[in-house]
Amino acid sequence: MSAPLGPWGLAALIAASFAVLALMVVLGAGRNSDPPWEPPETPPAPDQADINRQFADITKHIEE
Repeated sequence: MSAPLGPWGLAALIAASFAVLALMVVLGAGRNSDPPWEPPETPPAPDQADINRQFADITKHIEE
């Protein structure tokens, strides 16, 4: 049967665990080399004169 670790053995075990975790984070950081996501370009808003012209065409067809 193994002997208990004691306070220094437990501290060493915890420190080793954190060291392994830090190593995993550092080595895994460069794996995702995709550029950051950018939203697609939004189309320009329609011109107000064009909207008014389309509205006039629609109302003219309704009145006919």
